[in-house]
Amino acid sequence: MKNQGKSGYNQLEGVSAERLAAFLGISDAELYSLKTKITPVKEDGGTIGALMLEFATDAPAKVLNKISRLVNGRYVYVLIDELRLSEL
Repeated sequence: MKNQGKSGYNQLEGVSAERLAAFLGISDAELYSLKTKITPVKEDGGTIGALMLEFATDAPAKVLNKISRLVNGRYVYVLIDELRLSEL
């Protein structure tokens, strides 16, 4: 698991790191500070429909506690359409 850094997050299927951070309810800086494994979830047509984010076991609890969608203390499943619709 690695820290994505700014360039890693900004390569996500047209979803900016800033948009992802806002959607999760954390700041850009907090998102960049997390060691995150991002797994794209592809739909039948091959396009990416969702992202599975897995945060490191040693991620700061103070940051993780701000993420309301957190599952089992380490995972977030985000639909790409949710991110795009939340921009409207």
